[in-house]
Amino acid sequence: MTTGTVPGTADPLQPVSLPSDEAARLAEQHHLHPVGQRPVLKQYLTSLWQRRYFLWELTLAKVAATTSDERLGSFWQIANPVLNVGVYYLAFGILLGTRSDSDNFLLFLVAGVFVFTAMNRGIMSGATSIVHNKGLLQALRFPRAVLPVSAVLREVVQFGPSLVVLLITAVATGEPIRLRMLLIIPVLLMAALFTAGTALIFARLVSSLRDVGQLLPFMTRVWLYLSGVFFSLDKKLEDAHGAVLFLAQANPGWAYLELTRGALMPGHPVGAEAWITAVVWATVLPLLGMLFFWRGEETYGRG
Repeated sequence: MTTGTVPGTADPLQPVSLPSDEAARLAEQHHLHPVGQRPVLKQYLTSLWQRRYFLWELTLAKVAATTSDERLGSFWQIANPVLNVGVYYLAFGILLGTRSDSDNFLLFLVAGVFVFTAMNRGIMSGATSIVHNKGLLQALRFPRAVLPVSAVLREVVQFGPSLVVLLITAVATGEPIRLRMLLIIPVLLMAALFTAGTALIFARLVSSLRDVGQLLPFMTRVWLYLSGVFFSLDKKLEDAHGAVLFLAQANPGWAYLELTRGALMPGHPVGAEAWITAVVWATVLPLLGMLFFWRGEETYGRG
């Protein structure tokens, strides 16, 4: 004796296939989309904003974990750039004689090293945030831009103690306390926006082509020397061709360092070109970075 279904009736245990047009209509009616499909940009940004608390908690967790295995903990967040200042002061200020580039070379150098180090670390950690969090990407569903943005936000939080040291250095070296010092707040905000845009771009590049991650330290090292961290770029290029000077002043690293120094040092005048460069980079690059990163959303965490 055999069992089966009555001819002409459907087996209730077998899935029923719908015509593709009918399935598409139902999916659209109930706001469904294929798993892993990139959402439209507006929806993506809305989803990112809705997860701002997750972004903040993830940032704080990363801050706590950064130096949890070290005996001195967060002290190294200040000690590392301070030690770099000592090395650069000896190598460039004394041996190469760049102390004459500024009346307050110590503050000039501290401002350059601290701000550049924060931007560099934000870009480097943001660039590798996708490849270093593959398990999290495969376990949870959230806008992948959370990871590079969180990496940059972590550097913003960790820059707090460095900012205190920077202000103490300004007072200790004889700089007057004045309202102009408050300009450092919008300057650092613009630097953070630029860093976030750059991190988003490199996060996608490193995710799809790991060799970029190997080249990135060399690229940032070249950027270090082109930004005038330990010498005055304006004095070195005062006799340069106009095109060379324009390219040098289009460097966002130079602009943010100059504006930081100008806010802290009355004897360090800053031209309008630095403000223009800083504003343009802080406005354009986050938009381009988010757009570029969003277009690769479907690929992150696979493999």
